[in-house]
Amino acid sequence: MYGGGFSPRTEVTIYGVNGEELGKGLVDEEGKYHFDASLDVHTAIAEDGMGHRAEYEKGVETTTIPKVPVVIGVFVLVGIIFAVYNKKTKNKKTS
Repeated sequence: MYGGGFSPRTEVTIYGVNGEELGKGLVDEEGKYHFDASLDVHTAIAEDGMGHRAEYEKGVETTTIPKVPVVIGVFVLVGIIFAVYNKKTKNKKTS
């Protein structure tokens, strides 16, 4: 799957609290990695072999930035830059 999905080449490695490797394998056709739920997983790392990497660490909360406000902010910033540049260009022509 592409465009925000997962790569079938994604390999997941899970580690215990002392950094010992508890398991390793590829995701399935749904992008899921299955392991024994009784393992005390402290860290998990997923890598697709193309430079994309995701990490999970037990007890660490992550936050994400909502995409829509960021996109709107970028367009507003570009609009402001364009308006300032356009105004300076018009002022030079009238001078």
